[in-house]
Amino acid sequence: IYLYPWHFFRRHLTFKNRKWSFKYNDDNIYADEEGKKFTCPPPNNSVRRFVAEELLSTTSPKDRWTTTGMPKWLMVMLAIDDNESDSALSKKVEAEEDMSPKAMQMKVELHRARAHSLKEQLDEKVKNSDAILAAVNERHAKEKLAWKEKHDAALSELKQKHEKELKVNEEQLKANEQKYEKQLKANEQTYKEALKAKDADISAATSVIHDQKETIE
Repeated sequence: IYLYPWHFFRRHLTFKNRKWSFKYNDDNIYADEEGKKFTCPPPNNSVRRFVAEELLSTTSPKDRWTTTGMPKWLMVMLAIDDNESDSALSKKVEAEEDMSPKAMQMKVELHRARAHSLKEQLDEKVKNSDAILAAVNERHAKEKLAWKEKHDAALSELKQKHEKELKVNEEQLKANEQKYEKQLKANEQTYKEALKAKDADISAATSVIHDQKETIE
């Protein structure tokens, strides 16, 4: 709950000693911009104009309202609005001497409102923390997935490169085997032809020796 001077019409307020307070009239009748009548100052629907024309930026939020001559309900709401432990408004409400059932009920409502406000703030902080944690987990999951995809891509590329090199080596080895086999066959054929020629020479020489032997005899 946040209440500030600009939440009310300027004509229903008095500004004195840098403090704001309600300007009460004799008949306790207050009108809004549409002419509707109220028994208390109605809310202002022209906040922007009030801020632009009346608000002093140098005035701290907790010092915008006077602590005297104001309705008790406004003091209670301002005390709820002010979370500072040394707030003058909070101390004024808490130190209220009126111990009537109505005052006691007001204090109960005050503490209940404070507890509710703190719970809402805590819930909001938990919600924000959960959102931050969820965002961090999501980012971590995305980074992990991106790293895995990058790693798998690099591994696949390395595997393809290795398979390609292995295939090239196998083809080169097969080509060398065919080359050496062909060369071996050629050498074997050459050896056979040389051996055959040698046998022919030996046979011819043997024939010559045989003829010479017959001639001598």
